[in-house]
Order: sequence, then C-alpha cells, then structure tokens
Amino acid sequence: MAAVLAALFGYVLGTIQVLLLDWFRQRSEHAKHLRTLRAELRRLASFEATFDVSEDGLRIESDHIPNAPRINPKFLELAIDVDFRLTDEHSDDNAQEAILNVAAGCDLLQYYVKAFEEKFREVRSAGSSDSRRELRLELGALAEKYNQNRAVVAFTLQSALEDVERRLNQIRFWSQVARLFRSLPKGHNPLPIGPGDPRLMDVQPMKVTDK
Repeated sequence: MAAVLAALFGYVLGTIQVLLLDWFRQRSEHAKHLRTLRAELRRLASFEATFDVSEDGLRIESDHIPNAPRINPKFLELAIDVDFRLTDEHSDDNAQEAILNVAAGCDLLQYYVKAFEEKFREVRSAGSSDSRRELRLELGALAEKYNQNRAVVAFTLQSALEDVERRLNQIRFWSQVARLFRSLPKGHNPLPIGPGDPRLMDVQPMKVTDK
C-alpha cells in the first residue's frame, strides 16, 4: 500500500512539474514573440516619408518618391504564431486582426508607389502638354491616396505598438498568476479605421525623409 501511495505521489508530483514547466515555457515564448513583433512594428513605423503634393494637384513638389514599408514574410508567420490569448485585454480582443491589417496596409502602400512610378514614366514620354497635364493630375491623385493610406497605417502601427507594450507588462509572472483566478472581461474592439477618419488627427504628422 505504501509503495502504491508513493508511486501515486511521484506521478502527481511529476505531472505538476511538467505542467509548471509548460506554463513557464509558453509565457517565455510569448514574451520572445512580443519583443520580435515590437521590433518589426518599430521598423515599419520608421518609414515616415510621404508625397509632397502641390495644392492644385498638378505637380509633385519634389522628385522624392517615398520608400513604402515592406513586410518581412516572417512577420505574417509571427502574427499567426503568437498566442495572443495569454495577454488579451478582453474576451473578444482582435489584436491579431490589427497586425494583419498592418500587413495589408503596407501592401497597399507598395501598390500606390508602383502605380505612381509607372504613371511618372508615362508623364516623361507624353507628347502633348494636355496629355502631360492630365497625367500629372493622375499623379497627384495617386500621391494623395498614398498619403491618406499612410496615415491609416501609421495610426494602426501606433495602436499595435501600444498594445504590444501593454502585453509585455501583462506577461510578467504575477500578472499571469492573477489571470489564473479570473476570466477575461467582455469588451469591444474599436471600429475599423480608413482614410479621413477623425481619429487620424491623433497621429503625429509624418516628415519627408530620405529613406
């Protein structure tokens, strides 16, 4: 009987140790993912350049074409692999969706830059002044579209970085222990944001830099 109890006690103790090690491993891995995610978001946020468009939209004030932020393929893998539930703020937290929106926004900026470069080549080869005028109006419209969507990306990046910082605080030992004894509260995610949204007023103006 004593041998059976000892074996049972050893089994229970071993199981607890495995569970504890797995608990610590998950949170250590989550912290590592968050720090990598923060580094990539900061890199994307460093691409601040915008087009400088004249008021009449007929010309670009400088020859500078912004270098749009380009997504690292590993970024999407990371966004999918991160176990966000460990540090979610509420039961319907959509942080992963926000990260994927950053990637989609950067892809859209790449599209506008490519379209602008193609249109710019058309301007140079245009025969008549009327054709050049029309093409330059289209250039101005593309540049304005880029600037508007760059503001959306900047806002999303800012929000994502703030959320990652919050999560890095929540992954600390005592914060994680406290989460074991309470369920996540109900919450609401912010409404989707697009060009012209009043919330974009909170984004700091971006400078034109030679990236």
